Amino acid sequence: MTYLSYIVTFGSAVFVLPLVLLKFNAIEISIWFLFATIMRLAALADSGFGATLIRATSYFYSGAKKIPKNIEEFRKKEQKENSSINISGITTLVQTSNVFYLAISIFATIIVLAVGSFVVNNLISKSQNQDELWIAFYLLTVTVFIRMQSVKWNSFLQGFDKVALQKQIETIFGSIRAIAFLVILFLNMHILQLVIADLFITLAIFISTKVKVNSLFLKWNISNTEKYKYDKEIMTSIFPSAWRFGAIQWGGYFINYGSSLIVSQLPDPKIIASFLVTQRIIFFARQLAQVPIYAKLPTIFHMMSKHQFKKLKEFTTQAIRIGLTILIVILIGIGIFGDLLLDIISVQTRLVSTGVFAIMAISIVLEYHHAVHAQIYMGSNHIPFLFPSLISGALILSIGFGVVETYGLMGIVLTQFFVQLSINNWYPVYLNLRLLDWKFGDYLKSVLLGRK
Repeated sequence: MTYLSYIVTFGSAVFVLPLVLLKFNAIEISIWFLFATIMRLAALADSGFGATLIRATSYFYSGAKKIPKNIEEFRKKEQKENSSINISGITTLVQTSNVFYLAISIFATIIVLAVGSFVVNNLISKSQNQDELWIAFYLLTVTVFIRMQSVKWNSFLQGFDKVALQKQIETIFGSIRAIAFLVILFLNMHILQLVIADLFITLAIFISTKVKVNSLFLKWNISNTEKYKYDKEIMTSIFPSAWRFGAIQWGGYFINYGSSLIVSQLPDPKIIASFLVTQRIIFFARQLAQVPIYAKLPTIFHMMSKHQFKKLKEFTTQAIRIGLTILIVILIGIGIFGDLLLDIISVQTRLVSTGVFAIMAISIVLEYHHAVHAQIYMGSNHIPFLFPSLISGALILSIGFGVVETYGLMGIVLTQFFVQLSINNWYPVYLNLRLLDWKFGDYLKSVLLGRK
């Protein structure tokens, strides 16, 4: 079911994306993709608590008495003292998460209203349906609030190693969303109707996920989970890694989507649409390539908590090899046949030039590789990527704005490529291999040649 959920996501893109390109004009295409970019911006309000909550839940679910606050506590291996579920720890974690996720949801809504309105104003002002698009934007803020609440319950499901169940929900409603979008587009409706459909589906996902988690609480006799109670010890355990990971996400957002924000302010809607469409397709390719490793993150965190490094190496090798193969094959296919496929479905929008696409493709392969190692390393609850991420995001955004008028899209993608290559493409790999006591030469042989 985990792989099926990703197939549904990718399949939705395969069917929905061409209709968006076919039915919408350049301005509407750009606005639709910017809405997705804004949703990702809103997710930054989570500030790392989602991923940290998964790890914290995994530790208590594995019987840990406490959550390691840093790499030193992790190395003490105190998590192996008990093999039964820590009911008290989970209860306190839930009550505390109720408090900070209410605050996070409100913060996310404010971010969308403040920043999102500025980002989309350039394109909406060029549209003939301004009132309708602004209504769609404000409904988007409601979706953001509900979606942030869903993150909490998704995190508990994954932390309880119920990824298959979480992906089952995601698959079912992902399919419903895809069908709804297809019907809306076939009926020549507009962005407003798509946003309304997404709002109701997001609400259904929230309700379903919460019901599933509560059923697990009932099964394990965990009560008082609806209380809003702040626990200082829990927060001091998860906050240091959460805020660091959250800051990394902010930096990562501007690394991945800063170029979108820059391009969205250009005067030519056709260039904006071309770049955003290409970026979306490449990101879908990366998302599919991440399936073998990201679908098993709770299992990876469990291995880390038990210090099962040999088993983790074997799993990592196979997952990275499969992921890289998937990503490279898809990128080559897009580069060769992308515009031809757009011609076949009579879409006027084109992908970016070959040179720009090549730089984007190489960048995404390198970023996929280092992101996998970063995720595995953070299973130790040590988050050392704060400053590289923030500095990189700031450099890409500031330099990008400076070069876009002179060098165009090539200037933007080269800026991202060289900034990432300077540290982020190799630093997480180095740290993770060192933690796992894995020599770089042995690692390369395992991934490239399949040797143990």
